[in-house]
Amino acid sequence: MKKLLPIILAIMLVLCMASCSEKQAEDQTDAEDVVVGGNENVSHTETGSFEYQLNEEGKCEIVKYTPNSVKIVDITLPEKLDGRDVVGIADSAFKAENSIKSVKVPATYTYVGNYAFYDCDSLTSVEFIGENLTDIGDSAFQGCDALTSIVLPKSVEAVGKFAFKDCTSLSSIDLSGSVVSVGEGAFFGCKSLKTVKLADTIKDINKNAFYGCDVIEYTEEDNALYLGNDANKYLVLVRSVDLNVESCTVNAATKVIADNAFQNCDRLATVTLGDAVTEISASCFDGCTELTYNESENGNYLGSAANPNMVLMNLVVPSVEDFNLNVATKIICDVAFSNCTELADIHFAGTPDQWNAIIRTETWNNGRMVRVMFADETFEPIIYQ
Repeated sequence: MKKLLPIILAIMLVLCMASCSEKQAEDQTDAEDVVVGGNENVSHTETGSFEYQLNEEGKCEIVKYTPNSVKIVDITLPEKLDGRDVVGIADSAFKAENSIKSVKVPATYTYVGNYAFYDCDSLTSVEFIGENLTDIGDSAFQGCDALTSIVLPKSVEAVGKFAFKDCTSLSSIDLSGSVVSVGEGAFFGCKSLKTVKLADTIKDINKNAFYGCDVIEYTEEDNALYLGNDANKYLVLVRSVDLNVESCTVNAATKVIADNAFQNCDRLATVTLGDAVTEISASCFDGCTELTYNESENGNYLGSAANPNMVLMNLVVPSVEDFNLNVATKIICDVAFSNCTELADIHFAGTPDQWNAIIRTETWNNGRMVRVMFADETFEPIIYQ
């Protein structure tokens, strides 16, 4: 029996070691699975450590930066981590990190998340290399009051709301590449902002995008202030010269009228549009209690001298079941039918191909079912969401 005891103990030891090895293997497999699923990893550099994870598309993004010291330094973001291209900066990744003076962003990056560099007080310049970046998130650089220079790629399409709010040292911004939308309050309070260039692709200048930017060099004409580019300085009508304007003839080259452009101009009586206008919102005239419209078959229209029915703004009497759109109308305002709770039929002139894009994108009737009717045929009922 005494001779068997050492043998039994040896066997038990071997079994225990095998069990531990299997557990370690399972743990390792689990760890690898977690990394693939997006858990944070760390990459160490001379200036600090970058934590990263996989985003929803399984691609690498920076989620946090930790400096090596309190010294203010210039940093270059990593192009590759864990053998993968880094494609973006996650929300709040560098939020309130005051050790950064300048940032270089490699060409692999396609987005900057919400609050990514929020309140980075020491940040003076940002450079994006390459032409892949498309989106600047909400409040991405808000409160970076030392930021004087940022070079945006021509590929940027959207600037989020409050993206550069209170960047009080920023003196110029070039959005003349591919920018389609400038978010609400994007440059709110940028009191040093003097030069702004916009792209021909622009469709939306949301409310208060340039509020408090008192030194911007606008182009002024007939009670309105414009921004544009070298080819068209009248591209966007940003706002009225003041709240006391009584009339405005929009420049013939203007394509976009910014949100709230004439907000609270309670003396404004007449607005004559140019034929080039393609984007206009009802909020342009919030509080314009004296504004006169051209009335045609229960529709309130604005337009040019040649086409007074160019834009349908709203209905004179919303509580109708049937509406005939004027044959000359080119644009239907975004909330033209929003209060028409009884509306059942909309009659369009022209062909379905002419109006298809508008029918399928605008929010008209608070989710009610509406039948869209053309001269030659009738569309199936569409629910507007």
